Amino acid sequence: MITAAVVCLWSVAPAPAQEQEEQLREEQLHDDLQDDLDVDDSRERGARVDELREQGMELYEQRYYLGALEKWNQALELEPRNEEIRLLVEKALARRVEVTRMVREAYLLLDEGRVERAGELLARAREESSPRSEELYGLIVRGMRAVERALNRERYLRLIEEGDRRLEREDFQGAREYYAFARKFDPEGTLHRERIALIQRRVREEEVLARVERIREEAAGLYHAGEYGRSREAWNRLLSLSPGDQEALLFLSKIDYVERRREQREERARGYFDQGMRLYRERRYEQAIADLESAAALGYREDEARALIEEIRETMARLEGKQRERSEELVAGYLREGIKLYNLNRYRESLGVLNKGLELDPENTQIREYILRDTIALREQEEREVPPGSPFFPLVQDLARLAGRAFQRGDYEESVRRWEEILLIFPFNERARKGLARTLMKTDPGLASEILEGSYREAKDLLEAGERREAGARLRMIVEVAPGFRDAAGLLEELDARERRERAAPTEQDRRRARDLHREGLEHYRNERLEEAVAALREAVRLDPGLVEARVDLSRVEVRLRNLRRLASDDGRGNGELSGEQRIALRRHYLNGVGLFLDGLYREAITEWEQVVKLDPDYENVQVNIQRARQRLAFEKSS
Repeated sequence: MITAAVVCLWSVAPAPAQEQEEQLREEQLHDDLQDDLDVDDSRERGARVDELREQGMELYEQRYYLGALEKWNQALELEPRNEEIRLLVEKALARRVEVTRMVREAYLLLDEGRVERAGELLARAREESSPRSEELYGLIVRGMRAVERALNRERYLRLIEEGDRRLEREDFQGAREYYAFARKFDPEGTLHRERIALIQRRVREEEVLARVERIREEAAGLYHAGEYGRSREAWNRLLSLSPGDQEALLFLSKIDYVERRREQREERARGYFDQGMRLYRERRYEQAIADLESAAALGYREDEARALIEEIRETMARLEGKQRERSEELVAGYLREGIKLYNLNRYRESLGVLNKGLELDPENTQIREYILRDTIALREQEEREVPPGSPFFPLVQDLARLAGRAFQRGDYEESVRRWEEILLIFPFNERARKGLARTLMKTDPGLASEILEGSYREAKDLLEAGERREAGARLRMIVEVAPGFRDAAGLLEELDARERRERAAPTEQDRRRARDLHREGLEHYRNERLEEAVAALREAVRLDPGLVEARVDLSRVEVRLRNLRRLASDDGRGNGELSGEQRIALRRHYLNGVGLFLDGLYREAITEWEQVVKLDPDYENVQVNIQRARQRLAFEKSS
């Protein structure tokens, strides 16, 4: 039984060695199981860390740094020693700090008014952040809105400023456009509203002013036309728009005067008309026109007065035409006589006759040509020899005789002195210059050569200037004194040959052609084709300069043509003369001024006389009258 019990006990409680072995096995098994569990847990943590890292990277790339930091901090809780995660956390923190710094700096710049730089920083901060960072992103959005408001304000003010510049130039449309555009940047702003309201007021004022000026022009025109009733109505309309307008008040005062003095004005106008008619009958045309203009200016039988003025002017024109025709014949006669005297070498007489013609027709080309010829011929005579009528003639004759005698006895110095005394009086006297050069050839050949060379240069200059006669005289003197002066002799020969060719009588063919052109010119003249007549007659004179009648007829046609052109210019008022209507208006203003002055309305009188000055500043004594009226006004103010 004990054995059984032991066996049974043994079976219940193993032996100590066996028990220890089993315990060791159990512990090993436990460690193995624990190791297996630790490996599985490490794998799960690594997978989770990788997942959190990737999630953090995705959030980082989306600029959601707070979310990325949250993920990576969770990963660090699993793997505190993970260096990669730590570096990512530091990177995200740095980005977060940089964005926060940019936002803070942008707000400071906004406070300083540096809006554009603040906007740039906020734009960069927005690019570096995510809307999921609600607090930071909200600051960025609010900052950018502030930037936009500030920029809009700047744009608004610039547009207002540009609109103000347009407004100063009274470019209302341009200013309105700028103000309307400015409203888009600050709809609640007051500046553009004020400016637009100002433009509307200015436009209304301009419209009123324009209307006032139109009425002013109408009222003044009616007054000047003598329609005083309608003029009064117009001036009153103007005063309703512009109360106190000084010009309107002045014109109304003048209209009151006219209506008060209507009977006196009519009586005075009748006197002007009657006197004008009497002067017309007496053929005192200018005075008649003046009185009839005064009658028309005062409105008395105005149409009849105007018709009479026109009739008188036509009568004067006919008389002037007849006078011009007589003048044309006189000019032609003077020209014909002048040419005849010139051909007889009676130059002074020719000049006297031609100058009479020139007084009648100062622009006559034919008379001027022959006056020039006479003048040249006389000058040549005086240069060659002092005329007997000159007060110096006896003195020059005595000096020349003494110089000649001194030369003959070999006293060349005395001869030179006498010739020089003549040249002091007549520097270009041909006889003295020749005698001086001949004498100097004996005493000072070098000086004589210089004088001859100087004379030669003078001759060439004269030729270039077209003074061939004077040049020829110089050259002849040189050749006579020094026959060996080849240049002078050659130039003189050329000049003489040229003059011979020009003096050569025209060919028979040229004469026939000149006569035909003369007849053709006369035919044009009879048919009032004056320009064609002038052209034909000028060609006739060119072909045959000796055809005197062609020259005379050319003069006559040129006179007629100039007179017609002058008349056309007068009719077109190209010479500044007043038209008939202007003269009547001028007279009306003047007489009105006189009446107003006599009535004590000095300011009103001045306005009338100022209208006279605009038409004719030198009219009668209008300037003196204005001064008197101003003195009276000054006296009234002082008293």
